[in-house]
Amino acid sequence: MRTELSLAQLPKLKAPENVRAFRAHLIVASVAAMLIQLVILTAIFVADVPEHFFEIAIFRLTAVVLILSIVAATRYFARKAFLAATD
Repeated sequence: MRTELSLAQLPKLKAPENVRAFRAHLIVASVAAMLIQLVILTAIFVADVPEHFFEIAIFRLTAVVLILSIVAATRYFARKAFLAATD
């Protein structure tokens, strides 16, 4: 027997706040990915870096780590700015 959960049964979920926070993280991650792509295109067309350099697994892993780092840094500085504004 399966029972459906509703938001009323989960008062600690705070769905609107979580959705807004998740959306903000996605926006920061997408902007970071676009900046990485801009750097890659600049490297390919200006510095004549071969395209196959950007297809290896270590580069992709580095890009993911860089995106996560940018999201974490944005979250850190946003929290710091919020705390400074509320003091």
